[in-house]
Amino acid sequence: MSSKSYGEELSRLKIALEEELKSTSHIIMHAEDQRSSEFATAGERDRMVCWLHMLTKDLRFHLEVFYRATSLLDAFLSTVKVRHRYVQCVTATCFYIAAKLEEDPESVVTLLDILIDKYGCECSRRDIQRMELIIMQKLEFHLSRPTIEDFIRSFHSLALSSNLFRLPINLSVDRHLNHLFKCAQHVICSHQLMKHKPSMLALAVLGCDLKLLECDWLSTILSLQTLSQVRGGELSVCYEAVAAKYPEIVAQYPLPLSPIPLKPPRQKWRKVVMTVPSQSVEEKTGSTEKNCDDTRHTELTSSLCRTINIAIV
Repeated sequence: MSSKSYGEELSRLKIALEEELKSTSHIIMHAEDQRSSEFATAGERDRMVCWLHMLTKDLRFHLEVFYRATSLLDAFLSTVKVRHRYVQCVTATCFYIAAKLEEDPESVVTLLDILIDKYGCECSRRDIQRMELIIMQKLEFHLSRPTIEDFIRSFHSLALSSNLFRLPINLSVDRHLNHLFKCAQHVICSHQLMKHKPSMLALAVLGCDLKLLECDWLSTILSLQTLSQVRGGELSVCYEAVAAKYPEIVAQYPLPLSPIPLKPPRQKWRKVVMTVPSQSVEEKTGSTEKNCDDTRHTELTSSLCRTINIAIV
């Protein structure tokens, strides 16, 4: 990465961190806070996020749709107490908004009908459209909040360009990024982890993965922590929480390592002297060669009696 590209990536990271400070909405409900069965619980939130993950995979949408929809859902649940009967409608609406932001318009034209008819969303088109306006008003039309994916991309790019770590020769940058994104999906499915900011979760996921790769993960995370001005104590708590769940995550998404190509065996050479008798020379040259002078005969014999290299595999 050139110095200009590095500067642009660093600038994007700083903007994302500033936006995160303004808009971070932690999950304020906990699994034990179920004194009222009237409103959505943390467990219900996790089930809805898993549903968003299934929708994204089924409809073959970009992963950005899943991250964006989850971010909108968490922000709304942290702002408004949602009754049970409206939770699925809110989730479907967040997915619809995210798809409009991240996907091609052609992919979104029939999305409402698909959500209602195919996936059994218990609300009408009009309900979703009305909920869309409510969500945008409650979030003050601030829909492009930085997600864990945004921070993973920035941290990964900055660390590689600064030579903080090196990937194995059988793991490309794109494949490693895709692996990190897949692992991050399972991280944000847990409300217990979502009490941490997306930037901290991104650092924790990157650190856990680099540790598995036996890279210089600790110095990499410490350097990125200084760069992002994240508090060490908070990052340590977040890292330990993610590390406790990471073996289970990696079991579902193993590291995409390619087999290292074997080097072809080196060829051994030896000298073999091939000598052609003069009789065969006379047979090859024919009757016309018999009339040649002795000098011509000597040159032909010496050219046939040459030393050649033969490859022995």
